[in-house]
Amino acid sequence: MIKTEREKKEEILSNIKIVTQGIIEDIGVNNSFSSWKNTERGLRFIIEDTTNFYKGVKLWINIVENQIIHCNDIKLLKSIAIQFKWIDNFLEVKSSIETQNNKFLSDHIIDKFK
Repeated sequence: MIKTEREKKEEILSNIKIVTQGIIEDIGVNNSFSSWKNTERGLRFIIEDTTNFYKGVKLWINIVENQIIHCNDIKLLKSIAIQFKWIDNFLEVKSSIETQNNKFLSDHIIDKFK
């Protein structure tokens, strides 16, 4: 079954919510991350603005990797997913963004040669 763009975005938002809740419960983050905690809600307001939606998701990923879990090594993340189930959801979000980036690049290259 091929997912619509809206369904893909909804799935990303669902995964972001799971990851955010998992991080809050398992790691805990202080109040300086209050806007990060509300990313899923904020992205719902711009879900139709595809460019800014994906920019927001990329920013959220960067915050998770660089400021919260301090790791972007996929193999290491997969190894700790046994203990922290939300890591799988995080990796799904990353994969969705990489797929979106690849689609954007291929569409952009095709447009150049039209």
